[in-house]
Amino acid sequence: MVDSDTLMRSLALAARTAARDLTREIEPEGLFGAEWATLALLHRTGPVSQATLAGGLAIEPPAISKALARLEAKGWVQRSPGPTRREYRVALTGAAEERFPRWAACVGAHHARALAGLTEGEKSQLLALLGRLLGNLQETPEA
Repeated sequence: MVDSDTLMRSLALAARTAARDLTREIEPEGLFGAEWATLALLHRTGPVSQATLAGGLAIEPPAISKALARLEAKGWVQRSPGPTRREYRVALTGAAEERFPRWAACVGAHHARALAGLTEGEKSQLLALLGRLLGNLQETPEA
């Protein structure tokens, strides 16, 4: 029988290690792992509202505001007024679009190293299991 505490600690350790190693890989490009997630989502979606971006990254609005301020200072995102006074649209800048292929190649190499030796079936199974685990954690317990 698998000890659930050992399993959850291993999961947390794997996540922390993957995040730390990703940052180490892309830091020479002037980028951190958390910034990559934001830039990659914007690259996939195109311009979106700040609220949509926060939801897509599963982070709180104050945290996305701080992250976007850092990315703006680096010249990689721009915020512009949205359709309402309180809404901002976020988009990658031309400088970020230009550097994106280099960042993606670096991240891709990291992911390949992290997932080395796993078959496509095992990757699919891992993704499904992680989805179920996240679903369990996101369920609202009955009072």
